[in-house]
Amino acid sequence: QKVVLKRLAEWKDDFFPVSQNESAIMAFLQTCIIPRALFSAEDALYCAQFGKLLHTQRVPGFSTAFFLMKAADIVSNIFCTTEREANNLSVYIDAVLSYTSKWYNDRNAYAKECLGRFGFTKDARGKGNVESIKYDDFKKMVNKSFDNMTKVIMVALKSNDYMKIRNGLTVCSKIIESYPRTAQCVSSLKEVVSILSKDDRQDIKIMS
Repeated sequence: QKVVLKRLAEWKDDFFPVSQNESAIMAFLQTCIIPRALFSAEDALYCAQFGKLLHTQRVPGFSTAFFLMKAADIVSNIFCTTEREANNLSVYIDAVLSYTSKWYNDRNAYAKECLGRFGFTKDARGKGNVESIKYDDFKKMVNKSFDNMTKVIMVALKSNDYMKIRNGLTVCSKIIESYPRTAQCVSSLKEVVSILSKDDRQDIKIMS
């Protein structure tokens, strides 16, 4: 582990092109994170913790805030995955939401672990606008991310496709410790899950 951290410290300045911050992170998610997170629960947890490691190591160009918000977009993969892959993806999302929730719930933790770091500046390249994202603004970003996640999950749960419904319920059951958070998300999900709890298909009814 010490060797890995040493090499990470030596190479981190070259990981993300300073002129292509968000596009580089999107490429990182699409080619490295998502494929591996789908592979197994262990790999999914590794991916989530690796993202946090990039934050704690203050990797230039790595916008932790952007990385966290993309968890909502990653949920959309449930429309084209097997149930096992959806379960693995849920492990990744749950792990990411766990440290997101820590910062969301604790102003002091946010101030200590996020303020002043590359990942939570308005320009994560550390150049130009280096003003930190304020705590209240971070909470608004997370709430918006949760709203987007809810929209995706709602589409799955309201679908006529059996696997989309199962995958949507799988994700909801795995990330329940951190999601949903806002009253609007809770209300929307309760309404559709209440309908599914009366479904003729026994497995859907039990999962609901």
